[in-house]
Amino acid sequence: MLNRGNMAKMLIIEDDPTTCYLMRAILAPMGWDVLTAHTVADGIGLLDMRPDCLILDKTLPDGDGREVLERVRLDRLAMRVIVTTGWGPTADIEDLYPDAILHKPVHLDKLFEALNAAS
Repeated sequence: MLNRGNMAKMLIIEDDPTTCYLMRAILAPMGWDVLTAHTVADGIGLLDMRPDCLILDKTLPDGDGREVLERVRLDRLAMRVIVTTGWGPTADIEDLYPDAILHKPVHLDKLFEALNAAS
């Protein structure tokens, strides 16, 4: 999955602490340098770290994940974006062209498939 000399950075923006912890526990041993945030505001603040990949929860306590993806697109940040959602339709975020949209509960095979497409 990772074939770079340096560890690739992963930013996970997810408000559920257990989900966030488990994603970090799965991805860090695979070679990802994992950063986490639980709100739109904290996530936008971590975009300056220039992650290679972003796993973005669509519904966050202080706003919509769409705000983060809009910032990624507006700033033309080169990163793969995987949106996760536990709530129905995704048409309201598809116009921002996330690289993948995964419905919760996220199946690991689908997550790994989306991540492998990034390398």
